[in-house]
Amino acid sequence: MISNLRCVSRVFGQSLAPGLAVFAALSAGCAQQSATSTGGGTTASPAAAASASAGSGEKVALKVALITPGKISDKGWSQLAYDSEQKIKTELGAETSPPLENPAPAEVAGVMRNLAQQGNNLLFAHGQEYDNAAKTVAADVPKTTIVVMGGRSIAPNLMPIQFSSGQATYLAGMVAGGMTKTNKVGLVGGKKNPIIEEAFFSFAKGAKAANPAVEVTTAYVGDEDIAKAKQQTQALLDSNVDVIMHNAN
Repeated sequence: MISNLRCVSRVFGQSLAPGLAVFAALSAGCAQQSATSTGGGTTASPAAAASASAGSGEKVALKVALITPGKISDKGWSQLAYDSEQKIKTELGAETSPPLENPAPAEVAGVMRNLAQQGNNLLFAHGQEYDNAAKTVAADVPKTTIVVMGGRSIAPNLMPIQFSSGQATYLAGMVAGGMTKTNKVGLVGGKKNPIIEEAFFSFAKGAKAANPAVEVTTAYVGDEDIAKAKQQTQALLDSNVDVIMHNAN
């Protein structure tokens, strides 16, 4: 660790992706008919939630697919999603398709259609950048429910999981404003998108609330390149920034 860098952790990130497993359970539970015993109306067990009842009474297995904007070994955003998909597999007994990592933007819609055609009835697109493609594809794959992390679009089989990261980053900004000795703090983002912009805006507000004299500098890498993020960080350190928060997946 660089000795003159106090790093404010991305405190909100660790709790988001595990929600995929919870969402999958709810989705499966809503899709299936209530299983009751003849004696007292006993609700189906969690394991039974891994299958949904079709109109004919046929059990349809839950098959889950995942698209990530980065490598599932990134020890960050994409790996959290993959780990959560594995929880769906082990805890709900669902079948999972191999995750598709960082597809080219022009290929995302085609990838979604292919996954639907392969029988995946629940597809997680783990990033706001997949919202437009999901909106385009959803009507063509009515038997597949698409969930976009950070998305905005809604349709009968398309829904977002939205979160307010700004609440956490406002507090992180207050911490940074109180910690800095140079009155200079910095932010390093990956791809510029509304979620990260909101988080950084709230961080700056929090920093200035705690320290009106603080100067907040923001830099974006533009992609998932760790080496570039390190260069951006070093440039901030060289400019006398002494507290840095990253939101770069």
